[in-house]
Amino acid sequence: MPLAAGLLLCVSACIAQASVPVAGPAVVSALPAGAPAGMPMPVSPPAAMPSPPVTTEPVPEPMTGTPAPVVEAPPQPAPAPAPVPGEGAAIRARYGAPDFIRREMDTELWRYDGQRCAVFFFLRRDGNVLRLRYTETLPQGVDMAADPACVAALDQRATATPAPATGSSGVQP
Repeated sequence: MPLAAGLLLCVSACIAQASVPVAGPAVVSALPAGAPAGMPMPVSPPAAMPSPPVTTEPVPEPMTGTPAPVVEAPPQPAPAPAPVPGEGAAIRARYGAPDFIRREMDTELWRYDGQRCAVFFFLRRDGNVLRLRYTETLPQGVDMAADPACVAALDQRATATPAPATGSSGVQP
């Protein structure tokens, strides 16, 4: 037991000697000549940093002779085309007869050709009514199957030149 108490006193003395609190950065100088090896190193405070020079230059005044730049409002985007009707009869009334019709069991494909694109309407028979299931354009729109600009061009084509009563296939739904 006395050995443990002596060892505890020795260790606590070493810890107390090694933990010297230092606030902020410090410059450690070399040991003086002839100092014993176990002596703690002296610590000197950090050197004072020179402060930047303070200038009292006047703040420049804003120029009053030049007019402020005129910012023009961005052009208004074209209005979105009206939504495509949901039934075949309404599509035919709005855009006229399709340029091409393909019929299969209970579905039909109607193609309307424009100058720069084509609009495809995929319809499904629901009793006696053809209902719109899907619309697509070639070329396709960005991140979507139907390009709104192509559908808008179809609207303009329909109002500019009325289509004949029947399409190229000559068959009515």
